[in-house]
Amino acid sequence: MVLVIEAAEKSGSLITADLALEQGKEVYALPGPVTSLLSKGCHRLLQQGAGILISPEDLLDEMNIQRPKDLQIINKNEKTLETPENLVYSCLGFIPKGVDCLSKETGLSVREVLEQLITLELQGAAKEISKNYYIRII
Repeated sequence: MVLVIEAAEKSGSLITADLALEQGKEVYALPGPVTSLLSKGCHRLLQQGAGILISPEDLLDEMNIQRPKDLQIINKNEKTLETPENLVYSCLGFIPKGVDCLSKETGLSVREVLEQLITLELQGAAKEISKNYYIRII
């Protein structure tokens, strides 16, 4: 089985997917943002009939791997008190966001956002990929 997570329109990932199909292996793709150049290849694979996986549970099911019984499912509707750190972290994703944008989304000052980002970086949960632009790591 081959799972393509990101692929440009012409990429090595698509070559790998083609070779996998030639060998009779199943090909799956993860959809991404419509505006992302790194999602175009995945979207093309999906359009051509590749399987779609959108959660870790889907992947485990496809591989016939039983989930641990003690796996804790997080209820996103559960009310929790937001610390500034959690607030900033919840606004991060895999698409880079600037400090100004994070400040507007969280309602925190730029200084407070930067303090939380440093904490998240030290914990390995965020990464600065260019000057004042951050992504979520875990």
